[in-house]
Order: sequence, then C-alpha cells, then structure tokens
Amino acid sequence: MKFRPYPEYMDSGMPWLGEVPKGWQIKPNRALFQEIREANHPNEEMLSVTITKGVIRQSELLSETSKKDSSNVDKSKYKLVTPGELVYNKMRAWQGAIGLSRYRGIVSPAYIVERPRKEIIGEYAHYLFRTPRFAKEAERWSYGITSDQWSLRPEHFKAIYTCVPPRNEQTQIALFLEWKTAQIDRFIRAKRQLIERLKEQKQVLINQAVTGAIDVRTGKPYPEYKDSGVPWLGKVPAGWEVLPVRRCAKKVKTGGTPAGAGDEYFDSIGFNWFTPGDFTDDLYLSESERRLSEIGKKEVQVFPQNTVMMIGIGATIGKVAISRYMASCNQQINAIIPNEKVVAEYMALSLSVLRDFIISCGSYTTMPIINQEETKSLRIPVPSLPEQKDIVSHILGKCAVIDQSITRTQREIDLIQEYRTRLIADVVTGKLDVRGVEVPEVDQSEEAMDEAVISDDAVTQDKLEAAM
Repeated sequence: MKFRPYPEYMDSGMPWLGEVPKGWQIKPNRALFQEIREANHPNEEMLSVTITKGVIRQSELLSETSKKDSSNVDKSKYKLVTPGELVYNKMRAWQGAIGLSRYRGIVSPAYIVERPRKEIIGEYAHYLFRTPRFAKEAERWSYGITSDQWSLRPEHFKAIYTCVPPRNEQTQIALFLEWKTAQIDRFIRAKRQLIERLKEQKQVLINQAVTGAIDVRTGKPYPEYKDSGVPWLGKVPAGWEVLPVRRCAKKVKTGGTPAGAGDEYFDSIGFNWFTPGDFTDDLYLSESERRLSEIGKKEVQVFPQNTVMMIGIGATIGKVAISRYMASCNQQINAIIPNEKVVAEYMALSLSVLRDFIISCGSYTTMPIINQEETKSLRIPVPSLPEQKDIVSHILGKCAVIDQSITRTQREIDLIQEYRTRLIADVVTGKLDVRGVEVPEVDQSEEAMDEAVISDDAVTQDKLEAAM
C-alpha cells in the first residue's frame, strides 16, 4: 500500500509539527481540552498510564510486571476518569506516558485528566500525543531539577500548540491507524510466539544431549541406561557418573560487593563485575554493565577465566553463563570454578537444565534463594571428557542455527516497530494522506500475518512497507 503526501502544505509555526496540510488548524491545547479534577470516587477501579500501552487497568499492569500496588489506602483524592478522556502522568509525559482511556476508573492525583472538546477527537489525539515528536515537545515544556523530577504541568500542557485536521479527517486517521496498528501488533505477537518456540526447541536440544537421552555421536539413544538416583534426571547412560557439583568444582563461592559505595570503587573501563542484569540467553557473559576500579577490585574475590556463574536469587534464579576472562560478581551470583572432571561449557549447559528444579528447591523468604552450599549439592550427569566435548560441540553447532533464526526474527520485530512508529507520526501530522484509504470493517489479513511467521526470509524495510 503506497501513501502520498497531501497536495499542499503550510508552515505550522511549531517546530515539533513542521509543515502540515493546508487547511489544518493549529490551536493551543487550552482550546482543545478541558482539565477534569473530579475526585471522591474511592471505590472505582484503579487505572495506570504506561509508556508502552497508554491507559490500562492497574490489575493488568500488576499481573504482567513485578510492580506492586503503591496506591494510597485512602483514595478519596484520586481523580475520576471516564471513557474517551485523555490521561497523562505529568512526571513521565516526556517519556510517552499519555493516552486515551477506554475505561472508567480512578488515577493518582499526580496524573492529569483532560476531556477533549468538540474540535478534537480523542482517538486522534491519542495517536498524536504518543508520538516521539510530542514526547520531545512535552520534554521541552517540562520543568524540574533533574530528569526524574521533570513535570509537565497542566498550564504548560495547555500552552502546547497542536495540529487539528477537520473532524472527518481525524476520524479517518484514527480508524486507519487502529486498523494498521492491529495488523502490525498481530505480526509482532506471532513473531514473538515464534521466538518462544525456537527457545523451547533449543532447550529440548540441550536437555536431550546433557542428560544422555540422545547420543549426539549417533543421533540415537545409548544402548544401555541406569537409574541416576536423581528424581528429576531419571535414567542416564550406563557409563556416566552422576556427581554433586562439589566433586566437579575446585571452588564454589558466592560473589560480593565492595564495602564502600563511593564512585571511587567503580569506573567505565575497569574490571568486569557481573550482576544478574548482565545475564542474557547466551552461554558466555559479555562485558559487565558496571565495572570495578582498581580500588573496587581489591574489595572483592576475583575468579579465573572459564568460571561458571549461576544466579542464586530472584526471578532469574538458576540462570547460568560462563565468564571467559578473569572477573568478579556480586552476592546474587554463585561462582563455580570447574575442576579437571568437567569442561566449563558442559557444566554450564548441564546446570541450565536444572533451572526448574532449582526454582522448586530454593529456600524462600520473599524470593527464591540457593546459596553456595546448596549449589555444591546439586547433582549433574557427568560423561567422559571426550563425550562432554562432543556434547558441547553438538549443542553449540545446533544452537547457533536456532540463534540465527531468533536474531533474524527479532530484527523483523524491530523493523516493523520502527515502521509502526514512523507511520503513526507521518499520518497524524499529515506527512501522508490516508483520506482515500478504504478501512475494512473486518480485517482479513490474519492469514497473511500467520504466513509471515513461518517464512525463513529476513524482512527488509521495503518488504515491510509493501506488506503494509
């Protein structure tokens, strides 16, 4: 679908809008919105304003994230929101926390509620105000000592000038964008499902290899098995050992943090000091986000290259990776230095299949924890060193192909998200004319989107635009 610009443009006089179609009006928000401060509805449903989704039910936010309900017990001062009203978080408007509400509910007194006047349609405003262009304009009008305190006050929101197409064009723009973004969202959901299936396929491959369900040298089961004595593991090949980690390691230690909290303990180019945030789905750790200075390095234990590091606490407990270089880690990580019985890569891969078991047996306070002594007691299957090397080579080779598919699929998601952002910005500011586009009542493109999921071709920007 090819879109054309409008026939004629005029200067909006507003840098954030640039040129707009001739015939569109430019008005201050005070002429387009009425601030609503109605309160004393404490029993209404709580709503939240998010950067990614706009206005959603707070229950949805709490169920999908680790956030906790921080609202006051006394909600008498919370503001009422009705469907069709615009809400923004004045401390986060410059980051995109603004949107039209489809729900009736209440929001924090720190949020601003604006009711569209007859000149502007709420759905059009929703798309316009959630563009990066408006976020930059909101940032320009926000005040505060630091970015964490920047606030877009109601009087400054009212002073921002907005482009206002004729109402019939606003309606067409909103309908068009609802249709196109729904298509794109389905595409993204399908691609994310594909990534999850690829990750599951990868984990099955690792499980089969390190537990001996498949002999990687033949692609078939081993000729003989024995009981491992470990409930989660079941049977293992007859020639394998099943050993606790303590017998496969020179040392198992929990990391630490420098005693001092000053800036002198950290720098941008110093010694790798890993935290759970540095772990990805890769087998090897890359560079740490936060590094230790020479002073900080003296405050912690240093582990040799090829140390296996396992997260021992929190939501990512049991996640494993290898440090290729000398490094340290914080107290949320258990560092395992392999001995001559195991290859580091094999140990890391075998521990990775224990993650569900680790979560189930970890000690609980407010979150699961496995300490160094419990880590030492974990039992893993241990084949001969040549077999370990064959298993590692097999897994890395097969997983490389899967990882390429995951990377390609993620790139497709990134490309179409970029396209979505640009399309919305160009349509709401009149850079593209969608007046003549017929918006179907029922979108029939789901089959095409499903077809895209199983395609092995990388999606380029040209292909995306052609598909849209």
